[in-house]
Amino acid sequence: MPGSNKGGTTRANTRPLGWVFLFCFQGSEANMGIAVQLPDGSQREFEQPVQLKDVAASISKGLAKKAIAGTINDRPADLSAPVPDGAKVRILTLEDKEGLDVYRHSAAHVLAQAVKRLYGDVKLGIGPVIENGF
Repeated sequence: MPGSNKGGTTRANTRPLGWVFLFCFQGSEANMGIAVQLPDGSQREFEQPVQLKDVAASISKGLAKKAIAGTINDRPADLSAPVPDGAKVRILTLEDKEGLDVYRHSAAHVLAQAVKRLYGDVKLGIGPVIENGF
């Protein structure tokens, strides 16, 4: 029964302590700020948690439009990936070999899905991106 305990006494209008703790923790975390390191060694600071696309937009609108993916601490990441405090980030575009590889890999998946929809029982091959396409 809500608001009662095993001893039979009732505590009216009480809330679990977990909610208070969660609220206080979230509030203090939001004020801490996020610092990220860019490839040139400079740092960007943000007042709240950010995604890779937010980092790209903070650098320039053009970079945000050209961005394909990125890396966080040298690991490939989607543009919607959250960036942890202190992370080393890099934004990838089609001008980067890694960005072009990501684009070709994604295009290969789209093409494979289209072929499967058109010709249901096809066998798809699996392999790495090749040098001049997919």
